[in-house]
Amino acid sequence: MTPLRQFGVLREEILRKIEKKEQFSWEHFYNMDPHEIGELLRFQKIGKDIHKLVHQFPRVELKAFVQPITRTCIKVSLEIIPDFEWNPKFHGYAQTFHILVEDVDGDMILHHELFVLKEKDVNNGINHTLSFIVSLSEPLPPVYFVRLISDKWIRCEFLLQVSFRHFILPDKFPPQTEKKDLTPI
Repeated sequence: MTPLRQFGVLREEILRKIEKKEQFSWEHFYNMDPHEIGELLRFQKIGKDIHKLVHQFPRVELKAFVQPITRTCIKVSLEIIPDFEWNPKFHGYAQTFHILVEDVDGDMILHHELFVLKEKDVNNGINHTLSFIVSLSEPLPPVYFVRLISDKWIRCEFLLQVSFRHFILPDKFPPQTEKKDLTPI
């Protein structure tokens, strides 16, 4: 099922044509120009409208910077970069997303928080940076996954793999500092 069904503005005939093009991923439509979309669907007039809707579907880019605090917890700074055209008719004034940090198997949610993206931030090209603390287990896992899921839009999900391959943790038992005899002044 194509995510374009959620807009409620395209005819059923057009939506079925899009869904028949299974070999083309959603990303493929995003990278096509209106003329190419029209040719693909053999319906030139609708190419521009579909192109516009594809670029109004919520899309973000995620970047993460991970910093160890102790051997058992890390600080994650997550940058969220909106990459879509905001339309108040479809998006309202804010969009809510769930941010999940999952373990390597995806079995356990290590962190969850809500993130609200506002119209003015998207229109002004403002990127957001969120910082949060996540626990680490021993032995060090190879990766954690950061997942951003829309609260409203189906198939609006973004995944970022955070690798610990070259991650350096603090010493297990740091050496104690030596006490010096000082004379009071």
